[in-house]
Amino acid sequence: MKKQIILITGTSRGIGKYILNELRKNPALIVYGSSRKKDPSDQLHIAIDVTNPESCSRAVEKILAEQGRLDVLLNNAGSHLTGASEETSLSEIDGQMKLNFYGAIHMIKAVTPVFLEQKSGKIINMSSLGGLLSLPYTSSYNASKFALEGYTESLRMELLPLEIYVSNLESAYINSGTIDQSIVAPAKDHPLFSNFRKKMHDKMM
Repeated sequence: MKKQIILITGTSRGIGKYILNELRKNPALIVYGSSRKKDPSDQLHIAIDVTNPESCSRAVEKILAEQGRLDVLLNNAGSHLTGASEETSLSEIDGQMKLNFYGAIHMIKAVTPVFLEQKSGKIINMSSLGGLLSLPYTSSYNASKFALEGYTESLRMELLPLEIYVSNLESAYINSGTIDQSIVAPAKDHPLFSNFRKKMHDKMM
């Protein structure tokens, strides 16, 4: 029986790192991890900037050259921009969309031709309850995850007849021990909102 080849984005810390380590305990799987910077201590780690389509394509090409196929993509890379809409700049909103939404799309675009040729494959997006409901101070994060939910629902129906499976994981709040790194605050505070935002941060830590 052939081993399943899996690629996970965003495995340098938190949920991605935990999933990577757990899956690697299964001898029936070959699991590639990834982050922006290469980990020289891990032969199955690839440097991927998911905001760069060419970087995503190169990573998939590398796996195909080494393994001859790819079976599962888990889109996990992302961050959580937390701030009131009035505090958040357009460039910060753009950055959130580029990472959380377009980052997943770039990876999907890189693997879909491979899955179509193989006539098999699985795409799993790490979404969030924040892709189903909104809370104050998370408008940009919610927008990125709502967009991913809508894109995925349509993509699932397009690819299901071809035996390519697409799904979202809508996890609730998980304290992975790296909240201080994954939560991003706006560069500029607004006096009417910053105290409430900081109190919410404190509760999440």
